[in-house]
Formats: sequence, structure tokens, C-alpha cells
Amino acid sequence: MAAPPLDPSLWQEAIDAVTQHGTESAASRALGIPVGTFRSRYLRALQWKADGGRVDVPQPIPEPIGTYDEAWAAWRRRLGMAKDRYRGPKIKLQSSERQRVLVLPDIHAPYHHPQMLADVIEAERTADICVVMGDISDSYAISRFDKSHRAPIDEEIRQVEIILATLSERFPEVRIIRGNHDARLERQLTARLNDLEFIQAIKYMTGGTLDFVQAAARRFPNVQVCGVNAADGHRADWMMVLGDVVFLHAEKFSRVPISALRSIEEWLSDNERMLGLPDDWRVVIQAHTHQLSWHPWRANKLLVECGCLCQTPGYAVSARVGGRPQRRGYVTLEMVDGKCDVSQVKTHWLDGSERYAS
Repeated sequence: MAAPPLDPSLWQEAIDAVTQHGTESAASRALGIPVGTFRSRYLRALQWKADGGRVDVPQPIPEPIGTYDEAWAAWRRRLGMAKDRYRGPKIKLQSSERQRVLVLPDIHAPYHHPQMLADVIEAERTADICVVMGDISDSYAISRFDKSHRAPIDEEIRQVEIILATLSERFPEVRIIRGNHDARLERQLTARLNDLEFIQAIKYMTGGTLDFVQAAARRFPNVQVCGVNAADGHRADWMMVLGDVVFLHAEKFSRVPISALRSIEEWLSDNERMLGLPDDWRVVIQAHTHQLSWHPWRANKLLVECGCLCQTPGYAVSARVGGRPQRRGYVTLEMVDGKCDVSQVKTHWLDGSERYAS
């Protein structure tokens, strides 16, 4: 069924019709729209309203990647590697009190920058731990936004699997947190399947998950999907703790530099007992904003935004005019006996290089 036009007035009309007529069937009859079409529009309207009325502009479609083997071969050529099959997880040969951590921010496959990502993986190949900060996938094809351009979901899943296979080969430990784009499939299924029994049946068949990133990660023994076990059985799969560092993909953004980071640090301080954070946490690394920044804060805190490795999204040139230019880059840090050496927390800004000039 065709998606409704990119016109928020139609979505507001759907909300008003249900408010006035009481039910979706009565509202669809009043507007002269088939009930199935109206229901799809009404669900979009509710999500649009919950999102603050923001409408994303479609992103450019990437080149088709063909079969999995073709995509894998093309990616290996970018990495300068001859073998065309997964070689198994990288095993750390020796232990060390000092561990180097590579922080890979929003990749948004298949809308990522392949050469940039390949170069980062090669440049940081000695890292002991790779932390993937959420939004490794984009899931635009299954988003609620109208799509004049899109990459088929099967192509996106292949790209995600290929990236995870490479990270598994290159780094002894790979840890993933969940981003808002990674959660799109679960949110869409939940919105469309109101019967909880249907959701439970699907989870049973998929091994307990509606997240294809998590499902793909299970194929690789050194790739772990992380989270924080909070009070009363709740789990925050969009954050993780490593030593005294808190890694997050909080859905927080501000046009004012450091404002989002300050809000996140304050929230963490207010809720540290509920989240079970260590008493001595002092470094916050945030994804989601597509910004790259480094800010000493309070007497003993460091706040960091870790950039992104994706293409410029379509909404950046929307007539709605907002936000700041995204900064493509990444972060590295070093842990000594489980504590972060703050002098070695470094941001790497890639946009300034002529190699990636677009």
C-alpha cells in the first residue's frame, strides 16, 4: 500500500478525525478513506506527533550491493585484504594492564562512508576493544518516514553483517550498544501488531529478539550486545559501562554546543543508583548527535561526543533549517587497570582531510 504524502496536515487530519468521531472506522468513513489506508496513516500520525512533529527528508539511495558474496568482496578490496571469507574472531595474544579502545560512532549502514570506515578500522587495528556506539544500521527502508529513495532492507542487513564480520576479525572484543535507528524494526512491529501474543511468537522464532543487529551479532563469538541492568528488572540497552566510562546513545540533541552533554551528565548523576553506575564514573561518551567534541566538566568529569561515520542525511538540507553540521570522526581512549587515562582520550576529526572531501 502506498505511503501517505509527506504532508503533516494529513496526519493532523487523521488525529482530529479520530478525536471527533471516536473510532478509526468512523473516522475513515467520514473522510472517505478505506479503513486499512486510514489506519496506516493514523499510526504514522501518532508517531509523528510523539516525535514532536519532525519530518525527515529521504536520504540518497546507495549503489546496489548485489549478493552477499559480491558485497563482501567489494568491502574486502576497500580494506586491502585478499581473502574473501570470514576468518574467525581475532584472539588477543597477550594480556596488558593498558588497553586501547576504539569508539566507532553512528555508522548508519548502508548510508555509511565505506572508505572512511575502512580507513579507521585499518588505522586502529591494534585496539583491544571496539565499542560500536549504536546506529550501526539505518533501517530507513522500515522507518515510518515517506520514502522516495531507499535501500532494500535485505541489502542493509548484508552490509551490517559484513561490517560485524570485519570488526570481529580485526579486534579481540567488540561491544555494541543499541541506537534509535537499530530499534526501528521493533518499534514498527510493535506499532502494527497490537496483539502481544503475535510479538511473543515472532520473538520465539527469532531467538528472543526483534533487532536484526542483535541477531547478526550472535554469529560472532567475540561480538557482544551490551546494556545496563537497572533497578526493578529494567534494562537500558542504549548504554554500557566500561571501567569508569559510560558509553551512551541517548536520544538527546541540542543546537547549543555541550548543552546535550550537560543534560546527560546531570541525568546520570541524578540516576546513578538506579542505573547501578560505579561510584567513580567520570567519563561520558555520547553518540547520536553526530557531533565531535571534548569537554572537561566539573572537578573530575570529561564529556565527549564521538562524531559519526555516515553520509550527510537528507534532512540536513531541509527547509525546516535546524541543527549543526555533522562531524565525521571517531574517538580513541586507553584504560589502565580498568580506569580511563583521560590524557589519552582523543577525538579524530576526519572531515578536515582532503582524502574525504566531497
